[in-house]
Amino acid sequence: MTAIHNNWIKQLFVKNYPSCRLSSKPHQQTAIVSRYISSRSTSEKYDALSPEGVNMTKKYTSLRCRQNKIHAIRSEVASITKRWIGSNHVHKDAPTINFFFRNMQDSEQVTVKARVGETILQVAQRYDIELEGACEGVCACSTCHIVFDDDVYDALPEASEDEEDMLDMAFSLQATSRLGCQVEITPDLENIVIDVPGVTRNFYVDGHVPQPH
Repeated sequence: MTAIHNNWIKQLFVKNYPSCRLSSKPHQQTAIVSRYISSRSTSEKYDALSPEGVNMTKKYTSLRCRQNKIHAIRSEVASITKRWIGSNHVHKDAPTINFFFRNMQDSEQVTVKARVGETILQVAQRYDIELEGACEGVCACSTCHIVFDDDVYDALPEASEDEEDMLDMAFSLQATSRLGCQVEITPDLENIVIDVPGVTRNFYVDGHVPQPH
């Protein structure tokens, strides 16, 4: 998509599509051009363009198709690698690390011992930390919302698209927010501090409290 940001392409579209006004911001240029091309039939797009414009439009359309395919593959991989708490059993003799849960309302800290390989939600439930996990760890809610320090967050594996969607529903969402059911314990998390928001959005209405498996 780098080509769409070049000045010659910007000039080409302004020349051939007078009603298409491009922003100075590259990502907005891409969005506007994409919408404009999508709104025109094939004959309208090509009849209004010079030979150079026809060739560029075809290249752009091809790039968009490849980008959509890549996005679909990434989403599929993310869904395959998603960690499910019900099947993520770790042996009790697995290596352990220590870290801290900190309540964001009163700053109270609790030291916990976590087994490498389990999720942060599993650790929290074992220590009765108020990290609910209403969906029982299948990345279908935001009630195991936690917040990391910047350096810790940057070192974590990237969140999946499903996790990002669920985080959009979390209260007190921060730039370094994650879901506890989707972050696995590794030796690198030794002695970190994890902030637990004082409020969550719970989809249960009968007072049900999910229990760890």
